[in-house]
Amino acid sequence: MDFSFDTSALKMLNESYYLLLRDRREESANNVLTNVADYWRGATPQSWVSNIFLDDPPIELTGMPDAAMSRTELHQYLQSDPNPHRALAAILAWGGTGYRARDHISSTWSDWVMTFHALKGKRSEAQYTHYLKATKERSLRGLGPAFFTKIIFFTAGEESPGYILDQWTARSANALTNDNTFIRLNPEQRVVQPDGILRPRGFIVSSRNSPERYARFNRLVEAVADNLGCSPEHAELIMFSKATFWRAYLVQRANENRNLSLEMTS
Repeated sequence: MDFSFDTSALKMLNESYYLLLRDRREESANNVLTNVADYWRGATPQSWVSNIFLDDPPIELTGMPDAAMSRTELHQYLQSDPNPHRALAAILAWGGTGYRARDHISSTWSDWVMTFHALKGKRSEAQYTHYLKATKERSLRGLGPAFFTKIIFFTAGEESPGYILDQWTARSANALTNDNTFIRLNPEQRVVQPDGILRPRGFIVSSRNSPERYARFNRLVEAVADNLGCSPEHAELIMFSKATFWRAYLVQRANENRNLSLEMTS
């Protein structure tokens, strides 16, 4: 699948990637990106379970990690522990799944685990199709695309990997294609920004993004990887780009376009 990249945005992403590597010339690019990826550790799985399920956790905590895990450590843990309850909880803890969804997650936990176990190893688009349908029908509750694509990222079959689609990778995809509807986003609550203008506090990945749209996003991540000369997983990480000037560029892009939130939902 060919993509028509926005030239200036792609140049900006390349420069952000270069600066990420520039100060660590003694390390390989792969090592640098792995270290950056592993900086995020989310919540401790045991504490996440205790906070979500309070006094009646349906998960045996014995054997669950009692420290927050990096991406690499989570990959290793998922290979070593086949228990679907603990595996799903570990992914959601790593992903920073908020406690605001506590009631929804706990009330449909058995359905989440059954679905998670049944879909593990399936093609990413098939997983997305099932999760999207189930959450829309409310048989699974508490998680939207930004969170269930984290499950897909860690469990999709190797022949059809899926990447994390949150607001920052979505906004990156929209900027790189110069198409604010490439991935649909819903604006969060509007607040007055430091410049005095009322803007959304952030964006949420819309459940209106179809499986075909998610598949197109996955191909875009792989095309970005080809352009940067890195793995797709690392390309997705660069698109997420916390604390880089690419992230600043995405914020500025939204600030300069007051109608951006309207375009993203059209």
